[in-house]
Amino acid sequence: MKINLHKGDLPDGLDLGAMVAIDTETLGLNPFRDRLCLAQLSAGDGVCHAVQFAPGAYAALNLNRLLTDPKVLKLFHFARFDVAMFQRYLGVTCAPVYCTKIASKLVRTYTDRHGLKDLTRELLGVDISKEQQSSDWGAPVLTEKQLAYAAGDVAHLHKLKVVLDEMLAREGRTELAQACFDFLPTRAALEELARELAAEGAIVREGLGVRLASHQARLGGADAALWDRVLPRLQNNELRPPTLAELAAALRLEPSKLESALSRIARQGLLVRASKTRFFLPAGLRRLQDIARDGAQPGGAITAAAFRDRSGIGRNTAIEVLEYFDRIRFTRRVGDAHVLTSGSNGRESHPGGAPGLQIR
Repeated sequence: MKINLHKGDLPDGLDLGAMVAIDTETLGLNPFRDRLCLAQLSAGDGVCHAVQFAPGAYAALNLNRLLTDPKVLKLFHFARFDVAMFQRYLGVTCAPVYCTKIASKLVRTYTDRHGLKDLTRELLGVDISKEQQSSDWGAPVLTEKQLAYAAGDVAHLHKLKVVLDEMLAREGRTELAQACFDFLPTRAALEELARELAAEGAIVREGLGVRLASHQARLGGADAALWDRVLPRLQNNELRPPTLAELAAALRLEPSKLESALSRIARQGLLVRASKTRFFLPAGLRRLQDIARDGAQPGGAITAAAFRDRSGIGRNTAIEVLEYFDRIRFTRRVGDAHVLTSGSNGRESHPGGAPGLQIR
């Protein structure tokens, strides 16, 4: 793929057509901390236009004009993140948008693999490299490998959209997908607002939810009584809590009723459902994150076997936890290993799920 590198903005007069594939590269996954470094765009013609940003230099008038043009559809994979980065650093609301990851989740319900590498392999028969995903995108001079990686992230989005649109139409989910796409700019704005309020101390994040700083969640009578019975059993083994079936048997409760109650308790931030069969205390998942960090090889990779041996939680539980870490982007799946993401080496993690906004 031909790559044209531009400093600070797209060149005047560049016309990329009515549908543009777009991706971004950042220092990490926290928009408040990790700046926007690169935006790459393609019209689907085998040419990538990459815009490199110097720290604090985001006056990209031509790029902003394209991002806000109502006649240009912007194609993304994981649009939620890229739209939020543009909103924070360029100060623009990017619309209209299309997200191949959302489309995949709506129609490829037979799998939980919705990464770009998974989509291109299955739907297009193309293997793309993610070798440079965790690299220094803030460097003043990017390597040829970095630029090739960045271009690869926009090289196939047009073709993926064609296949995914056919699948959405086949399953009668086109309108649902469009509603999701239309909501993304608002979703990014809500997330930005939540981050600002949290930074000011007005609200507190707890797992997937937020609450007023002055508010303390309290369980209702029946749930509070159940929590008093459940908590000691979870504390006895924070790293490998009993399964739903084991808890139900021990407490002599209907599994479905117990599951409903624990789900309500999880919404209060007291529990985390890491898999279909197991709820964890947030402190236990934080300890497991520390174990994954400590056991990772140079480059951040850890296998299920290595994680199992270091944590002592058994093979099945180790796999469940690592898959949960993938879902919240603490790690990402690369072959048989799980690799720590850019933001995982610090302590900013979300043991209640991916950073999200659920106001209660």
